[in-house]
Amino acid sequence: MYLDLTGRPVPAAAAKPGRTWRDEPHDVVAALRLVRTRELSLGTWARSVRRTTERAWWQRTIRCRFFAMAASLPRECSRTRGPSARQPAGHRS
Repeated sequence: MYLDLTGRPVPAAAAKPGRTWRDEPHDVVAALRLVRTRELSLGTWARSVRRTTERAWWQRTIRCRFFAMAASLPRECSRTRGPSARQPAGHRS
C-alpha cells in the first residue's frame, strides 16, 4: 500500500493461500454491530480472531501502535453506533 500511495510501482504478487488479515479497530466495530443485530456471535468472532495470520496494528516488536489505536477505540465505537452511522469523508450515496 505504501508503494501505491507514494506513486511507486507495485510489483505483481500472488496471494498465499491461507493468509488472513485483520484491521483491528474496524473489525471490532463491525463485530459489535453484527453481535448487536444477532448476525454474529461473540464465539464465532473470537474463533475468527484466533485464526488471523496478519494484523494491521498488532506487532510484537511495536506494541505502542496497537495501544494507541486501542485507546481511540471507544470513541470510534460511539461514533459508529446504529444503522444511521456517519458516512466516511468523501463518501457519496
